[in-house]
Order: sequence, then structure tokens, then C-alpha cells
Amino acid sequence: MAALRSDGVTVADGADGAESSTADSASDSLWPLLVAAALLVALAVVAVILGVRYASHNSSNGDAPAAQQAVLAAARGEAVALTTLGYKTANADLNRILAGATGQLRSQFEKEKGQLPATLAQTKSISRGTVLSSGLISLAGNRAQALASVDATVSGTDTGATGVIKHYRMVVTLQRVGGQWLASDVAFAGAPQ
Repeated sequence: MAALRSDGVTVADGADGAESSTADSASDSLWPLLVAAALLVALAVVAVILGVRYASHNSSNGDAPAAQQAVLAAARGEAVALTTLGYKTANADLNRILAGATGQLRSQFEKEKGQLPATLAQTKSISRGTVLSSGLISLAGNRAQALASVDATVSGTDTGATGVIKHYRMVVTLQRVGGQWLASDVAFAGAPQ
């Protein structure tokens, strides 16, 4: 059976439907590809915008890595000072703690300065601290927090001649005072092990 198309051409039965079906299925299979391509372009644009914002933030804050390093150095220094005390060097050790401290921490050790040497002498206590690792928790303006993992070898009459190793995890709160980072508080995460 033949059919007459609108343009006046006679076509055999089923031929017009086959042409139309092939054209429709070709356009139907292009839509998913076009949508996927559009999504990829949109994602690329978003990635470029975020990358530019990140780069401009870091370049405008060019001293951030230096500030982070200064905070970590101060936190490590104070962590070692706090875990390095000896009965023969108590006054010098306390002065080292005070040199890296401010605020509440400094006040606390200024009060201890008269009693701590005698306490250490009673047990002939010697502690030597070593920072195993440290990391920055936060840094905003003139305040920062860092985490320090410290091992201290402690010896004295109550621990024996060989001593014991104690493991400390410290959260050090720091404050920038006159361009220098100083520890204002130290919290121990868990009991020494």
C-alpha cells in the first residue's frame, strides 16, 4: 500500500515511518550527550572560579605559612620546656618556661617558681621532653591553638635509675604578644601514659 506525503511524493507503506523513527531515535540519543557535556562545562567553570578564589585568598594572605610555622615552633618550644625539668637546673628550666609563656600559664609558673625546685630536689627528678609531632588546630588573628605529641624520659628516686617514658598529648593555646607567639594555656589530652 502506498501513501501520499504532504510534499506530494508517494511512499511505500512503512517507509515514511522508518525514516521518522530513525531520525527521532538519533535526536533522542544526542540529548544525554548534550546534557552530560553541559554538566562537564558547568563543573569546569565552577572549578576554575573556586581555584581562582583559593589562589587569590592564599596570595593575599602570603604570610599564612610563615605564621603557621611560627605558631608551631612556639608550641613545640613550650611543650619541650614544660617537659624538660631537672632538680639541678630547676631555676633555669623555669625561666625557659616563663620566657615562652604569657597570661594564665605564666602566672601559674610564677607562683610555682618558689616551690618547684625543692619539690624536684626531694625526688632528684629529671625529665627530658622530645616533641614527636605537632599540628595546627586553629589560627585566627593573634590567637592560635596547636596540638603537640611529646615523650618525656623521667627519672628520679621514685622511678628508678633508668627512668620511664611518659607520653603526653598537649593542646597549646597561644597568643601573639609583641610579634612573638607565647603559650597562654596548656591542656593535656588524657592522662600521661
